[in-house]
Amino acid sequence: MVLFAFNGLVFVLLGVQLHSIIGALSRSSALELAGYALALSAIVIVLRILWVFPAAYVPLLLSRRIREREGVHSPRAVFLTGWAGIRGSITLAAALSIPFVTSTGAPFPGRELIILLAASVIIVTLLVNGMTLPLLIRWLDIRGDRIAEREERAARIATAQAAIESLRKRLPRLTSQRGNRVREFAARADTSSGCSATRPMRREGAGSTPSTRRSAGSGWRRSPPSAAELMQMRETDVINDEVLRRLQVDLDLEETRITGAARDAI
Repeated sequence: MVLFAFNGLVFVLLGVQLHSIIGALSRSSALELAGYALALSAIVIVLRILWVFPAAYVPLLLSRRIREREGVHSPRAVFLTGWAGIRGSITLAAALSIPFVTSTGAPFPGRELIILLAASVIIVTLLVNGMTLPLLIRWLDIRGDRIAEREERAARIATAQAAIESLRKRLPRLTSQRGNRVREFAARADTSSGCSATRPMRREGAGSTPSTRRSAGSGWRRSPPSAAELMQMRETDVINDEVLRRLQVDLDLEETRITGAARDAI
């Protein structure tokens, strides 16, 4: 949420300054500004495509561990990665961070032009690269490698195994807690009057203290090792951020369901 808020704030700042920026550049011709924007956008797109190829293949040549983990990249997939380099809030934030004046108090030269060109690059990459990306994927016949699905299955298996192991360790404690509850109520029955047998039976847990209920319910809650196992898999690059977020949501929902069932049982 913080990330989305800051991204929106950057574009709000652009909107606030856009009127004055366009007014300061009104003396230049519209065609000249459009030519600057298109030329700069083309340079940014080409440079990214040229950069991703050595960035993709040089680590494979230098590291055997990376080769074994990632395999050999398809040139079509590498080109698609370069084409998908859509500019955004970081580009705009860098332009907006330029000061209004220099150390001498004079207006910073070309600040309005830099901000306008940065915004133009963002718009061009969003429209050109973003809208042509589905067509390019079909033209290059690039299909998903289903790595995310395999990572998610592996993570679910690992977290489930960790939860089972944790439950095995917790079961003796839960059994002991229930045994203590039985002995507690048996002692109350022995010390009560003789007519206690005719009294309505109280619901189990009605006479327990809040601490007792919390102690009994805590054993049914989500196993912390499941979350710890999940974070360890992300730190070791077994799963990616998308799979991590998806499984964290599932763990939160599972915890809510189990906690609610524990309250009903108590």
